[in-house]
Amino acid sequence: VNGVDLITVATSSDIQNTANAYANSYTIGPKSTGTMSGNFDFEDFYHGTGTDFLGDQRVDTAGPNLAGTFSDFTPNTGTALEAVDETLVNSTDWIASSTAGHKHTFNTTNISATSGVIHALVANNSAWKTDAGLRTLAATIRSSTTNADGTTLALSTAQQILQGIFATDPATGVAWTESGVNAVEVGAKLVA
Repeated sequence: VNGVDLITVATSSDIQNTANAYANSYTIGPKSTGTMSGNFDFEDFYHGTGTDFLGDQRVDTAGPNLAGTFSDFTPNTGTALEAVDETLVNSTDWIASSTAGHKHTFNTTNISATSGVIHALVANNSAWKTDAGLRTLAATIRSSTTNADGTTLALSTAQQILQGIFATDPATGVAWTESGVNAVEVGAKLVA
């Protein structure tokens, strides 16, 4: 952190959980209520569509604030928006569906003014399954009238954060703009 190694692992140590010698996800989140925004500098951190180091980057978060176009999921209590409006992940209220193809989207709060490039929109869904069968979920977004789904990911009976990374605006086919991010709807699609 800030140029100081906080964790040192001996070069002879094996810290891999599998044979894969890479990390395919990470989480950065707020320690308490409120939004998270800050500068992050990851050594050897690259965007999936490029090969150049990105350098210092700002990460803005936006939470749900209004119902979106799709409303197929059912809340366990209150309204769907009330069930997903927490800043910190919890499992006391939620929205759910058991029907493949169902989607639920929300409008989000606006991100702050940007003066640089928006490298991607990342949609995070806290999700789990309650049955023994295979269940898969994908992050879904709606930009203007264009819908796009992220990678289909398997659900576990344990709560987990599933991400969809959208490098370009599906409505335009080019890099995101601040107005495009502020107009997008974000949600989840039950694939199977």
